[in-house]
Amino acid sequence: MPQSKLNWDKIKSDFKKIKNIDSLKTELNKLGQDISKYDFQSHLTPNTKKRLNKLEKQFNDVLKSINTIQTQVDREVSKVAKQISSVQKDAKKRLAMLKKKATEHKKRLKKKTTKKKASKKKATKKATKKKASVKKKVKKKTTKKIAKKK
Repeated sequence: MPQSKLNWDKIKSDFKKIKNIDSLKTELNKLGQDISKYDFQSHLTPNTKKRLNKLEKQFNDVLKSINTIQTQVDREVSKVAKQISSVQKDAKKRLAMLKKKATEHKKRLKKKTTKKKASKKKATKKATKKKASVKKKVKKKTTKKIAKKK
């Protein structure tokens, strides 16, 4: 294939002939080599060359801005990730502390409730142990006071 002219009809017909993957790979490699050898610049008019240069500059500017924005986004994401991990560590510490306090409080409450249950059981036992008994009437001795007269 000459460098100055691409024959698109021939390329299309070659693709139609391809029936397996290996031949497709070889044809694509050949096509890539032909395209890389083809000099587009020699067939462009001066106006299109200027326009192409302008588009290439704009493309490069866009790529630069995308790269700077990407680095900024990466920095922000890493900052947020660090903050999240530090908050997560703090939350885990607080949760562990609260869990420890809750278990201590639970133990204290358990002790208090077991003491109350024991004291209630004793009180009920005393009430059931009492038997009806007859009280003896005891006479109180009264002493007479003798007033001395002077």
